[in-house]
Amino acid sequence: MFCNEYTWSKDSLHEAILQQENLKITRKLMTVMKGVCLVCLLAISALMFFGLKQTGVGFLFIAFALLLIFSRVADRHILGARLRKSPYWNHRIRIEIAEEGVRTTSDLGTGIMHWEAFTYAVGAKKGFILYLGPYEFVWLPLSTFLDSPDRGAVAALLRAKIKKYEERA
Repeated sequence: MFCNEYTWSKDSLHEAILQQENLKITRKLMTVMKGVCLVCLLAISALMFFGLKQTGVGFLFIAFALLLIFSRVADRHILGARLRKSPYWNHRIRIEIAEEGVRTTSDLGTGIMHWEAFTYAVGAKKGFILYLGPYEFVWLPLSTFLDSPDRGAVAALLRAKIKKYEERA
């Protein structure tokens, strides 16, 4: 059994969001697609302003371009707001990883998630992310494990218990 304990606070939220963003599978592809769309939108906006003299449509395309530019900031803000609404916000959480599943304990209560509940897991440089779905995840930072386990042992247990597990740098 491996034990992890931390307070779900602004610092752990920031670290979890960074890890979540860094591990997105399609992030590079989406960045390229956003860049292409942005160039097209700006070209169409310039055409609308200067060539066709349709400023209303030009402003619409500029608004879409700004939406593309600030979408990552908006994603981070929305995810942060969701996590801050968690009942565990500013509470000490103890997470135990064992053969039967993942047990969470806090002053709000105790629960166990069986391994079947996890759809995907990723081993990152600074910890592990266990996904319960596309937007719900459990962040297990290596720095907060109580008994300083071997990272390989934790990864081996997750690999054996979660169908889709992958290591990423």
